[in-house]
Amino acid sequence: SAEDTARLKSALKGVKGLRRAWLVRKRVQYRPEVPCYVLGFSATGLFDFMRERQRAAVLQRLREAVRFPGETLLLGVDGGYYRFGRKLRWRRGARVR
Repeated sequence: SAEDTARLKSALKGVKGLRRAWLVRKRVQYRPEVPCYVLGFSATGLFDFMRERQRAAVLQRLREAVRFPGETLLLGVDGGYYRFGRKLRWRRGARVR
């Protein structure tokens, strides 16, 4: 809902090191009544070795500080998962930060 999305946006603003985030609802075959979401995020970092450390720190902060609607999979879309990031960027209305 719009209320949950607004609450999520405000919670994501408080996460240090988070550059961008996209939230999409995942289509599931089993138990479609239980919503499942994917939050793709991008972390700041100047170099690859720093970016990996920063991504792990942002992931930990997201787990601790943010309450997600339903079941949510967290996915850092930098590095090896950049293809997921491209798919998330093309979804209209997916960007939450």
